[in-house]
Amino acid sequence: MAYDYRPIDRDQGFLIPPDIREWLDKDHVAWLVLEAVAAMDTSAFGRARPGRKNTDSAAGKRGYDPDLLLGLLIYAYCVGERSSRRIEKLCQTDVAFRVLCGNDIPDHSVIARFRQRHDSAFADLFTQVLMLCADSGMGNLGRVALDGTKIAANASKGATRSESSLRAAAREMIDDAYAVDRSEEAAARRGHDDSMPPQLRTTEGRRAAIAKALAKIEEQKTADAAREGPGTISAARLRAEKTAARYEEAVAHHQEVSAAWEARRDAGQIPGQKPVATEDNVTVQKAKGVAERAQASYEKMLVPAAEGGRGVTTAPISPTRTRR
Repeated sequence: MAYDYRPIDRDQGFLIPPDIREWLDKDHVAWLVLEAVAAMDTSAFGRARPGRKNTDSAAGKRGYDPDLLLGLLIYAYCVGERSSRRIEKLCQTDVAFRVLCGNDIPDHSVIARFRQRHDSAFADLFTQVLMLCADSGMGNLGRVALDGTKIAANASKGATRSESSLRAAAREMIDDAYAVDRSEEAAARRGHDDSMPPQLRTTEGRRAAIAKALAKIEEQKTADAAREGPGTISAARLRAEKTAARYEEAVAHHQEVSAAWEARRDAGQIPGQKPVATEDNVTVQKAKGVAERAQASYEKMLVPAAEGGRGVTTAPISPTRTRR
């Protein structure tokens, strides 16, 4: 009998509210970061943008609002994410990051260049945001403690919530981000990154790769069991897994037959003889019995002879659980 799990429906359209302000709880720290940045004077970040002679120039591609990038960087650094590449990806997969960027995802190079171009001004504004949050009664901003006890990894427990300590914390996070980006850029030049290879970027490609890997695993299991002999743990585990899979297939097949009968009945057709309940089907019962006996035999091999088992001393492998 199938378990009564919650349904998985990834084809359902638009699961999130249409208003981006409803995506996060009102007490989420991302809102505080955004409002803190909005309260600051950020005019220095909009001057002399590369590719434009002045703020009225139409030359060059339209850039991101500095306030967007500032809020994104400050929030990311406070929650422990310093990699520009990871920030770009989180803007696609993390709700808070999507809110921070307004669903307008910046490239990692844009994020890194912005931080580098405005290094000093960014450090100053970052410090001001930390001070504002500390003075507003915030004990922590993300993973950054603002109460003076754990500002930085090497900070003393007696440190005060002063501008100098917060500035040091901001500087440490920014410098850490530089180091992380340099490391990832070097890895990318060597062809090492965490992006999926081309053959895994489509549904068909992933399915083929997974099927190939599973087949290889099964071949290895069979080879190991044959090499070790029929009375070993590996062989018993393999029998338990295979019989459990046959039982699952029998249950699924009978449920399909029952569903087809109900569909014919609901359509006003003559459905034929009603199938028995899944647990009463002879094929299902037989497959269940075989699976349970194989599982019991496997589990008995894991019990020492002194305790009534078969005394196998090989390191046990987690048994396969069958449907009861």
